[in-house]
Amino acid sequence: MLVLTRKCHESVVVGDHGDLARRLRVVVLRINGGKVTLGFEVSKDLEVHRSELWDRIYFERRFSRGPPESAEEKEAPIDAFTVAATEAPMTGEKT
Repeated sequence: MLVLTRKCHESVVVGDHGDLARRLRVVVLRINGGKVTLGFEVSKDLEVHRSELWDRIYFERRFSRGPPESAEEKEAPIDAFTVAATEAPMTGEKT
């Protein structure tokens, strides 16, 4: 996990320098007590979801073909990001 510190109105960009059209910019808009408000500038072809929703979508798509058949599929992963990281490099492709 990459851990960065950002101040209000600072940002982080995620993407491939070879394809500048596919990128995600996360901007810290406001810090108020224990809450941070983030803004997302994202390429139109990328989906952005809260992590709990991302997990649900990922597992619905992954297991929509029926119950898991292999021992690997039967083991419950920690979350969709852990599974995605072990299956393929993060390229921004939809799963």
